[in-house]
Formats: sequence, C-alpha cells, structure tokens
Amino acid sequence: MNSITLIAVTLTLAVIFLAGLRERLINIPRWFANPPSSFELIRQQAPAAMRFWIPVQIIFIVTLIAAFVVNWEIRDVRLMLIFGTAAFFVVIALTGIYYVKEIMAFSKMPPDAPVTDELLKRAHRWYSTTVSRNIIQGIALLFFILATIKYFQS
Repeated sequence: MNSITLIAVTLTLAVIFLAGLRERLINIPRWFANPPSSFELIRQQAPAAMRFWIPVQIIFIVTLIAAFVVNWEIRDVRLMLIFGTAAFFVVIALTGIYYVKEIMAFSKMPPDAPVTDELLKRAHRWYSTTVSRNIIQGIALLFFILATIKYFQS
C-alpha cells in the first residue's frame, strides 16, 4: 500500500504539473494576446477548466493524505512528502491570494473595454509572474519523486 499511495500521489501531481505547463505554454499566451478582447477566451474556457482542475485537485489531496498516513513511519519519505506538500501549498496560496482574483477580474471585463496602461501593466504582471507557479509545482513534483525513490531504497 505504501508504494501505491506514493506512486498515485506522484502521478497525480505530475498530471497537475504537466497540465499547468500546457496551460502556461498554450492557453495563457492566447488569453493575454490582445487584452481585454482576448480575455473572452478565459470566460469561454473556464467551465472546462473547472471540470478538470477541481477533480484532479481532490484526487491529489486524497492520495496525499493516504501517502502520509501509510508512509509516516518512514522518516526520509515523510520529509520529502512534507517538503513537496509545502511547495504545493505555496502554489495554492499564491493562486488563491493573487492569481485567481486577477484572472476572474480579467474574465469579467467586456471585450470592448478600454485598453489602459494600468490594464496592460496588470495583465503583463499576471502573465509574467505566473511562471513562478509552474516552477514551484515542479519543485513539489521533484520532492514527491524523491519520496517515491526513498521508499524503494528503504
């Protein structure tokens, strides 16, 4: 059961990481191509995104809890899980505090809203800093991979 939970949580986080990377490389450039008219794409893609992100996050949390429960006694595995979870929750905190709030505001703008310097600065800030979430998710994934490796080495 130990290895199954570690593999499941690692694979789930890999899906989250790869989907986030795909979104960063393919969807997000389109969203910010010509603000505010391109923000309409955010609104159009939101329902499908929610149908994907909510279940995959729930699966991650459930497998994470299971991995902690069955591997708690293995010190090296537990430490890697703790570090990976901390990194993951940094992403969740950043997303909740800033990224979701801004993307919701962008998605509610009418496509024909005036293009202002302030809007362009906000859009550029969001677009350019969102890569930090991918990097931190990648670090979290690395810790989960290391936890799995540590388990098989013990």
